[in-house]
Amino acid sequence: SCLGIEEEGSPGYLGEGAGACVRLAYLCAQEDIQVAVKEFRPDLSETHQRDIRSEVGLLTLLRHQNVVRVLGANLQHPAHS
Repeated sequence: SCLGIEEEGSPGYLGEGAGACVRLAYLCAQEDIQVAVKEFRPDLSETHQRDIRSEVGLLTLLRHQNVVRVLGANLQHPAHS
């Protein structure tokens, strides 16, 4: 795989909130491109899931130096992929 994700407790584990945890990852390690991967909890309410989809849709359109750039999104839980 071209995405190496840091696990909880490692220096690359960035934190978590009520609906997700965030980890540092390297996209195509030979290029040393650092990315943040936000992994959402599988038990989120339908309303929260809908809000996340809206947020991702908006962030994919934005281009500003102070806003993260969305490179991709998978909004399905691994068990459903």
